[in-house]
Amino acid sequence: MAAGLVGLTGFVIHASRKNPPPATRSVEVPAAALSAGSPGTRRPGGARSQAGAASPEDRGYFIPVTGGKPQLRDPIDPFPRVPKSRNSLPLAGDPFVAESPQEQAWLDRNGYPNAQQLAAYSAASDLELEQAAAHGDSVAAVELAARQLARGDPSASGKLMTAGANGSSYALSLLASYMASATHGNPELGYALSRVLEMRGDWRAPLTRDFMFREPLSPVEKMRAEVEALKLFQQLDGGPGGQPRTDPRPLDWKIQAAGGTTAAPDGGPP
Repeated sequence: MAAGLVGLTGFVIHASRKNPPPATRSVEVPAAALSAGSPGTRRPGGARSQAGAASPEDRGYFIPVTGGKPQLRDPIDPFPRVPKSRNSLPLAGDPFVAESPQEQAWLDRNGYPNAQQLAAYSAASDLELEQAAAHGDSVAAVELAARQLARGDPSASGKLMTAGANGSSYALSLLASYMASATHGNPELGYALSRVLEMRGDWRAPLTRDFMFREPLSPVEKMRAEVEALKLFQQLDGGPGGQPRTDPRPLDWKIQAAGGTTAAPDGGPP
């Protein structure tokens, strides 16, 4: 893909409601972004500086984006008591609505934080989130990127887009919400990203889509956004030759259908 990450993030941040993207302009995700690992990932082979000395990454350190001295890459988990999945957690109180164990597993697969993660990460410092990301916590990395985006960091949108390409629907939902509602966002792109979530299999995405926008989109804006959604759906998963990522969100098998109760997922009685 020809467009670089700088071009993508520049388009994402600076396109505004008053200056929408031309209908023929697409948002391309660079191959480098699609193949990039999450923040804190060690580079294969231990990359070294041009002078031949080991970089901070090779020595088990990382340079915080928040500034300051190099920090140990894997000292301890900054959130050791926070569960990293919904295993054994109750359905009630899930911030992203889980009505069955199958839906809990779907939320985990797609990068959505559980209630304890959301509370802990919202109150954490930037450095704690970055340490968790360096420890391998992809949810913390997404939370940090979303925080940076809200502060106007032009690189943060690319981080969220990359996380989305690597499977985090949560990252795409945060980016969609920002684009739809922020003063310097891009409502058409917000709509397109929400449609990508729907095409990936999140049947709940359209239920809240209209509430994201400061102002309703016009029919022409929606048409342009639909075109962008189709392109992004392919580009986020390797391009036209790749297999688009789909993971249908489970429906609660206890819901009452118009003609009666649906069957349980295993074919047994409801």
